[in-house]
Amino acid sequence: MEIVWIIICSVLFLIALILFVRLVILKKQIRDFSKDVKYSVEHDSKEPVKVSSRDKDIIVLAKALDEHVDKARNEYASYVKDRERINYLVSGISHDFRTPLTSSLGYIQLIEKSGEIKDPKNAEYFRIIKDKNNYLKMLSDDFFDVSKLALNKERAKDIKEIDLSRVVEEELLQYYDRINDRDLKTDISVDKGIRIMSEPLDVTRITDNILSNASKYAATFISVRLSGKKFTVTNDIQPENDFEIERVFELFYQGGVRGQKGSGVGLYVVKCLAEDLGFEISAKKENGVFEITCLFGE
Repeated sequence: MEIVWIIICSVLFLIALILFVRLVILKKQIRDFSKDVKYSVEHDSKEPVKVSSRDKDIIVLAKALDEHVDKARNEYASYVKDRERINYLVSGISHDFRTPLTSSLGYIQLIEKSGEIKDPKNAEYFRIIKDKNNYLKMLSDDFFDVSKLALNKERAKDIKEIDLSRVVEEELLQYYDRINDRDLKTDISVDKGIRIMSEPLDVTRITDNILSNASKYAATFISVRLSGKKFTVTNDIQPENDFEIERVFELFYQGGVRGQKGSGVGLYVVKCLAEDLGFEISAKKENGVFEITCLFGE
C-alpha cells in the first residue's frame, strides 16, 4: 500500500513539475511577446509582431493583434487625409470669404471719407453696415488663423532674432485709437532692447491677440508690461462678464460675453502658437481683474 502511495505522489509531483516548467516557459513567452508589442507600438513598426511561442492561443492572439493594428493604422491614415481635406477646405472658404469683405470695407471707407451721407438715419444705417462688415472680417481672420494652425503644425519655422520691445510698441500703436475711443486708462511700461530668437510672425500674432482681447473687454483700464522676456497685459472686466478662468484658452469659449465683441478664437490661437514655440502662457482672474502673461523664454 505504501508503494502505491509513493507511486501516486511521484506521479503527482512529476505532473506538478511539468506544469510548473510549462508555466515558467509560458510566462517568459508572454514577456517576450509583450516586449515585441511595445517595440512595435513605440517605433510604429509595420512588421507583424514576432511570436517565438508555439502555443496556438498566443499565435492566434498575435494574429488578431496584427489585424487590429493594421485596421487602426488604416483608419488613422484615412482620418489624417480627411482632416487635411477639411482644413484645406476651411482655409479656402475663409480666404474666399475675406477677399470680398476686404473690398467691401474699402468701399465703405471711401464713402465715409466722401462725406456724402448727410441724412442722420442713413448715417446710422451706414454705421451699422460698417460695424457688421468689420465683425465679419474679424471672424474670417480668426477662422483663417485656426485653419492655418491646423495645416501648419509641422511647418518649418523661420527662426530669427526679434526685437521684442519694438514688436510690443508697434502693436500698441495699432490699438491706440481703439483704446482712446473707449476712453480707457493705460499704464504702459516696456523695457528697451529685449531680443529673442523665435518666429517673427507668430510672436507678432501672440502679442496682437493678447492686446486685442484686452482692448475689447477692458472696463476702464489696461496695463501693459514688458519686463525682460515677461509680457503681461492686465485689464479690469465688466461685472456681467463672468467666465471660467480655466477655459479662457479653449476654442470658441466666450464665457458670459455676448454680442459682437469676439469669436472665442484669439486666445486659443495665442495658446497654440505659444506652446508650439516653447513659450509659457498663463492667465488669472482676481477681484475683477484679468491678466495674461506670456514668458518669451527664460
